[in-house]
Amino acid sequence: MKQNNPHALLRQTDWASMSLSLQWAYEGDVHPEGKGLCGNANLAAWLILAGEAEVKLIQGKAGQCRAGEWLFLPAGVRMQTFAKHTQILSVCWRAKWPDGRNFFDRGLPLQLKADAEPELESSARELMTFQNEHLKLTSKTFPLSRGLSPISALTYLQGESLLVHWMIHVTRALADAGVHPQAHETPDERVLLALELLETLPLANKPGISYVAWESGLSVSQLERLFAQHVGHSPRTHLQRRKISEARALLANEEFTLKEIAYRLGFSSQNVFYNWFHKHHGIGPKAYRVKYGK
Repeated sequence: MKQNNPHALLRQTDWASMSLSLQWAYEGDVHPEGKGLCGNANLAAWLILAGEAEVKLIQGKAGQCRAGEWLFLPAGVRMQTFAKHTQILSVCWRAKWPDGRNFFDRGLPLQLKADAEPELESSARELMTFQNEHLKLTSKTFPLSRGLSPISALTYLQGESLLVHWMIHVTRALADAGVHPQAHETPDERVLLALELLETLPLANKPGISYVAWESGLSVSQLERLFAQHVGHSPRTHLQRRKISEARALLANEEFTLKEIAYRLGFSSQNVFYNWFHKHHGIGPKAYRVKYGK
């Protein structure tokens, strides 16, 4: 997918192709699953209410903040360290382009003074209040949190409005610090549909690339050609990357057994999952969890 200058003006349909959803909003002591080596495919922001925090990315970048400061974090694997009795206000949200890239993927981590951007805290608290009132979250879903309870259309739209409000304040605050969205042109509409299918279909399903092509109104050869042109890799590679990312995130959460993870990823048995994971990482999933888990 062609990448543009971050200051570029895009069509409304281009901006509308971004996927936006709240993962969680939280205030309090740092959750045990948020300490140590963590993997997160989405964007996150912490306001340190008490104590201090330090983050080191596997790429070598680091960020540190104290009480009264925001820390904006990119997607990816990172080591998270917190001082004793640290308390945070945390927001995690999905803001991705159809090819899976994040709306902000450069210039992070970034530290900001909270008193210079008071709208960030008020907007984050509005999201947290909405979540606590309307979205039922369980420890089993953290940090892959989504609302599990049924809600009305009006309630859903209210939540989306609050999330957009948050994104407006975040985009303005980051822009003032020199960090801008990474804009992307929308590819062929059929490729967009194929990307949406590849990004949203449950991994436990096995629809196959031929199914994705058929649903997108393309032959398999047409889909592969258009993917190479607009996205830069094949549909199979895209699905494989998503599955690898999900496997790492699930292994980082020790509440899921290896058998549960194999099932969620669509493998017929734990042994098949083991062989697949070992092929891509050089070690088995159990050894990976011991090495990189909590």
